[in-house]
Amino acid sequence: MPRFDLPSLRPGAAAVSSRAALSAKPCFQLRGRLTRVTTSARKTLCCLLAPERYRDRSGGREQFVPIEQVHFGARDLLFGGGFYRPEHAGYNCGDDVARLAAYLHALDPQQWTVAQLAGLDGVTDEEDRADELAFVREWFPALRDLYERARAGGFVVVCEIL
Repeated sequence: MPRFDLPSLRPGAAAVSSRAALSAKPCFQLRGRLTRVTTSARKTLCCLLAPERYRDRSGGREQFVPIEQVHFGARDLLFGGGFYRPEHAGYNCGDDVARLAAYLHALDPQQWTVAQLAGLDGVTDEEDRADELAFVREWFPALRDLYERARAGGFVVVCEIL
């Protein structure tokens, strides 16, 4: 696993981050512009795009599927010689960002169905699943755009859940 040391960052290089606010609603930031991401959107996207991982979250970061890497990072974050909050923080290097931007670009939210959300925790009826699907479809372009802007700018993406 490559090292990611704080002194190696140029100013602005880590300008993209995911951080949970006190309300447990993480947000992504790109040079001061915030995009709020709710916990349900992360869960909903995992249920839609990787239902096997949504049901079985065992294993470490090395087993993350792309949608989990988008939200939690593909790599552990190291400062100096130590891991920084390994269960709660990670990052995507430039190559990861490019790969994940391409992954997100290839997804078509119009192909997602209410039936795919049948196993989503806390969503018990068809109307709630339809609302959740509409919400994630509305929100998804902001996530795709964030990764595309990070790729175009040569940024890393640092993800942290507080």
